[in-house]
Amino acid sequence: MVDDEIIFTSIAMMVFSAVINAIAFALGWFVYGSIEGGLIIILLCAIYGTLTVLAIIPIIGLFAQLYAILFIAWPAISGSAMIEASWLTTLIFVIYMLSGLVITATTTSRFLKE
Repeated sequence: MVDDEIIFTSIAMMVFSAVINAIAFALGWFVYGSIEGGLIIILLCAIYGTLTVLAIIPIIGLFAQLYAILFIAWPAISGSAMIEASWLTTLIFVIYMLSGLVITATTTSRFLKE
């Protein structure tokens, strides 16, 4: 049977993601001046959120996430969507890296206990 803590954590992460996406969309709309800017920011959040899965890897997960975001995802998005780095993209990067840090720290502590 699934533990109640796991269910609560999953629901909390989904709510966190939805709130971040809604705020990012609104800010992207105002920063880049159009609905396309908001949609590009939603795409950025979706890709960064997907790459946060790399943080599950104990010890090196945060570095894998950092590499994937900085050298694969950001060049692809900024090149194809024609957006430049701004305070908003930096803030989104920091938020997803902090969530990756928490995930990597949790998995590393569990890995080292075993």
